[in-house]
Amino acid sequence: MKVSSDRRKKQAEYQRKRKRKRKKMGLCQSCLEPIWKGVSTLYCEKHTIEKRERYLKRKKMGLCIRCSEPVINKVLCEKHAIENREHSIKRKIKRKKMGLCFRCSEPIWKGVSIAYCKKHTLRAKEEYRKRKEFDIRRFKAWIDETHRTWASKNSLSLKKN
Repeated sequence: MKVSSDRRKKQAEYQRKRKRKRKKMGLCQSCLEPIWKGVSTLYCEKHTIEKRERYLKRKKMGLCIRCSEPVINKVLCEKHAIENREHSIKRKIKRKKMGLCFRCSEPIWKGVSIAYCKKHTLRAKEEYRKRKEFDIRRFKAWIDETHRTWASKNSLSLKKN
């Protein structure tokens, strides 16, 4: 039996409303038990643990964490990876229009950043500094290795006079 697209849309809308209402009330999305505060914002302890175990099992088997199809990246199949990317782009555009941090929805750090709040601006600067230091160390190691290889091929000593 095929379900009409109108009926499918109505069902999806009903599910969204139900989930919003349960979240607002602090109830599990699956069983109406109180949510596991501090750990989950959607599920009780039992369902949080079940979801985590299912996630880890699928990840270990190389299956999509949403639909159990073979993965193309770490945890998602092609379909869900594309959906995830499109959703991220839409969210980023929406947050930029509203003047919110791309990562956490806090107000951006005006005058310093056009994309991040103070916390994430400082974190991004620190990550950049570490990456730059790593690249410099890696380049120096490459130069040393190249020189050693060249010196050994040309029977030169690496000792300085």
